[in-house]
Amino acid sequence: MKKWILLLIGTMVLLMVGCVTGEKQIKQTSLEEQEIFQLFSEMQSAWNKQDTDTYITFWHPDLRLKLGTPQKPKYFSKAEYAKVLPQRMADFGPYKMVNPKILKIEGDNAKVKVTIRKSHRDYKNIFNLLREDGRWRIVSNEW
Repeated sequence: MKKWILLLIGTMVLLMVGCVTGEKQIKQTSLEEQEIFQLFSEMQSAWNKQDTDTYITFWHPDLRLKLGTPQKPKYFSKAEYAKVLPQRMADFGPYKMVNPKILKIEGDNAKVKVTIRKSHRDYKNIFNLLREDGRWRIVSNEW
């Protein structure tokens, strides 16, 4: 009888330890991280709807956006990007933002790695974000 009680208690202890360990493995997403993930989700939606007015709001006023090829990169301000955006949307077509990964958050600055997936190709980007007035916006990118 004592063996059964000890076995039952031992099993319960193991189950409790497993539950606590499992809880520690689940990473809590901070409010900042949720806001950043939401930014990329909303960007994807605006792009795929070709909603230039909404899409341009995700970019910081001091934007320095790197586009082009590694051999011939071009840098755009927010105003310059806004002028070419409708044609870029039409030419590039719909995409998905896959696996956004926050590389770091330090105060009002963040760095996020995102894969922009088209049906035939993946484009890797690292976006530098700045938070102003409680809102994250992209200030530059790297690739």
